[in-house]
Amino acid sequence: AVQELLAKPVSFYKENQSEAPSAKAPLTNVAFILDCSGSMSHGKEATIEGFNSQVQVIRDGAKDAGATTFTDVQFSSDVNLKTVAGDLDHLAPLNESTYQPGGNTALLDAIGSTVAALLATKNINSPDTATLVTTFTDGQENASRIYSAALIRDMVQRLEATGRWTFALVGPQQTVAGLADLLSVRASNVAGYDETSITDKSLAFRKVAMANE
Repeated sequence: AVQELLAKPVSFYKENQSEAPSAKAPLTNVAFILDCSGSMSHGKEATIEGFNSQVQVIRDGAKDAGATTFTDVQFSSDVNLKTVAGDLDHLAPLNESTYQPGGNTALLDAIGSTVAALLATKNINSPDTATLVTTFTDGQENASRIYSAALIRDMVQRLEATGRWTFALVGPQQTVAGLADLLSVRASNVAGYDETSITDKSLAFRKVAMANE
């Protein structure tokens, strides 16, 4: 599915963006990609709180948005696709036992694997389907083996050009803008936080949550 996506230029997806939605019920795919590397141990409580606030926003929004699926991904040295396009009602909030940071940061593999999994789901290319992919990370990529930054950028550009995919990023304010530019994530969908402030980290999560309501 990824190779098929990359086989066509960005211009192709922009030209076909005008395809109008049908009268069918809309479907919204929501994907959260959460960094579980060792460097995320600082401010762990804020990460849990911020992630859970995102979940609550999605739950509330689903009441008006119609059918909503949830993709839950955690990554450190490896990528764990916990749930792909699952039932939102079955999503459990994070807690101290289900979020245990450790290991390195395979950020690019996490984004690439998540997109690849979503591209394989039913009706993903329908004009009635919208997909939001939000990544929460400390931004220190150091362990990916499959996907490069250039490949992720090409994927993001093509999917955003369809008008049906949105990518968002939460990370340290010192590095998140550069990472967003590298991966072609729009500045309006980026939230940075002060790594020394647990409160600021929590606020950054909330900012993205409110922006995607």
